Amino acid sequence: MKFGIISQDEKIRSWLKIQVELSGGLISDDPDVIIIFGSDRDFLEALHGIKNKLVLPVGNFGPSFFSEIGTEEVRQAIKKITSGDYILEEAMRLNVEVDGNLMPPALNEVAVFPSKSAVPMEYVLEVDGDEIFRDYSDGVIIATPTGSTAYSMSAGGPIVIKNADVMLIVPVNSIDPSRRPIVAPGGSLITIKDIGSRYECEAVVDGIERVKVKSDVKVRKGDSIKIIRFERKILSRGKIARKKKVTEEILKLPPSAKLILKVIEYEGPLSRKEIVERTLLPERTVRYAISQLLRRGLISRSMDPRNPRQQIYARR
Repeated sequence: MKFGIISQDEKIRSWLKIQVELSGGLISDDPDVIIIFGSDRDFLEALHGIKNKLVLPVGNFGPSFFSEIGTEEVRQAIKKITSGDYILEEAMRLNVEVDGNLMPPALNEVAVFPSKSAVPMEYVLEVDGDEIFRDYSDGVIIATPTGSTAYSMSAGGPIVIKNADVMLIVPVNSIDPSRRPIVAPGGSLITIKDIGSRYECEAVVDGIERVKVKSDVKVRKGDSIKIIRFERKILSRGKIARKKKVTEEILKLPPSAKLILKVIEYEGPLSRKEIVERTLLPERTVRYAISQLLRRGLISRSMDPRNPRQQIYARR
């Protein structure tokens, strides 16, 4: 069995290479299995450039929402893979076109929002060419079953069993209470069009890749990705419990902290000054909101590599 390794840490890459070789595997430029080491965000970002490969997520701090194993279980996992003792989870991904241009495949979701947070937008939702409704809200999310326990869940969407052939459409904070989440068949073409707002709107894939929207966003089922698992579970109670806890913590937050959390999630790591600039909140309010987010473990704090004299804040 041939393996490839993706990690931002050179020392980790070298260590993983040794574990592969000690476990009877081979390192190759054309691997059968790609080991992705890092956070869930690292995993999502890596998948945007992977097709037709088996992937093994390894959490940098142990098991996470995507990874079942941490570094302590790597050698045993590789031995199981080389002997064929594993299960493949085939996860749906979304094919996303923005103004006719293809974006990277989405494992969790594509979200359409104004570029300035807390500013409403208007749009028309179509499914297979039929207009479903016109909405005025903070934005809209189209999610996979995998993504049903991610941003979609925080916005009020349902939890979907991971192998279901469906896509979720979740309006975010609509002014019309009748605009509820919609479950569409996996073969549907979902179109978000006639998009309007005081600011430019953006399509954001998995909270990572973003592009301005001028006309429309079209979403359909794309190529799936095959994730190596060692237990057959259609829902993980532990992961759902953790997601539920995170969601409950978010609901307790003041509006300013919710806004900052959303901005960090979709902008990536930011300094306090950058958060003030993007949210237009007073600096005192930003300081208090950041302290609340840190206390609840929803964001992390680290030194800014661009400027060692300041700190940056990132989504956990």
